[in-house]
Parts: sequence; structure tokens; C-alpha cells
Amino acid sequence: MMRRHDAWLANLLIVFCFLVKPVMANNASETGGVRLLTEPQISGQRVPDDQTVPADVHRQRAYQYARDWLESAAPDATVLAYPQALTQDYLDNGFSLIWTQDAARDELETQVNVISLAGFSPEFEWRAWQLRQLRQQPSDAAYDIFATDTALCAASLFKCDPR
Repeated sequence: MMRRHDAWLANLLIVFCFLVKPVMANNASETGGVRLLTEPQISGQRVPDDQTVPADVHRQRAYQYARDWLESAAPDATVLAYPQALTQDYLDNGFSLIWTQDAARDELETQVNVISLAGFSPEFEWRAWQLRQLRQQPSDAAYDIFATDTALCAASLFKCDPR
């Protein structure tokens, strides 16, 4: 089942908003049974802003979450050439997959095969084989992460910035 990335991203943003400024549901009102989100109270007083999570801590937690996601979704995170760049890119783009269209996958695999056959780098022969293997696997995220890493390797091989 394919999950809509915009809904997933919205839910993720809501969670991060709660991490930055926690709120909690108040008790249901007697008239309508509606629960509203309110800022937490300590002894009937509002929690000062200095007790909320600082932005740097929030960024570190978000980066660590993205790093953990990358390591759990990647086929073997130890073989990735650009784990920091991948972590930041997927975090910045809400973990949406890049290589979802077959035509894009075919084009990348063709380019990697051409680089492999040209003998620029022996690593690309292995990458071409790995891309073919991952394409047959059920995990789109594993293919996507390795394909993005491979595209970054190809760009660095020819000293160009893919962004």
C-alpha cells in the first residue's frame, strides 16, 4: 500500500511541533464532550518558554530520526558513500522517495552501466549489480536510498553538483 507523502509529512510536522512546544488535551467539557489542545500548566500557571525544547535540540533530534530511518531502510548503511548528505536530503524533503518512476530508474541504471563499462571506477560495476538486485526487492526505500547515493557518486566522479 502506498502512503501519501503529504499526509505523512503533515503528521510528522505535527509531532515535531509538539516536541518544540508541548501541548496536551484538556478534559472534555460537560456540554459537548470536545477536547481542546492547550498548553501544559504547572499549578495553574503557564510553562515558561525557556522550559521548551530549544531549536538546536529539535534539529538534532530530527537529524537523528532521519539518520535512524536511513539506516533502517538502507540495504546496508555501511556501504553508503554519502550518508550525511542522504540524511539531510531525505530530512529536508520529508522522506519522500525520488526514484519512483520506472523511466528514471532505467535511466540511472543505464548511466551507471555506461560508467561501469567505460572503466572510470570499478565501484560502479558493483553499484550496477546492486541496483538490479534492489529493484527486485519489495522495499522501494532501500532502492531509493542506494540509487540516490549512486547518483551522488556519479556526480562526484565527474565533479558536478547534482543540486
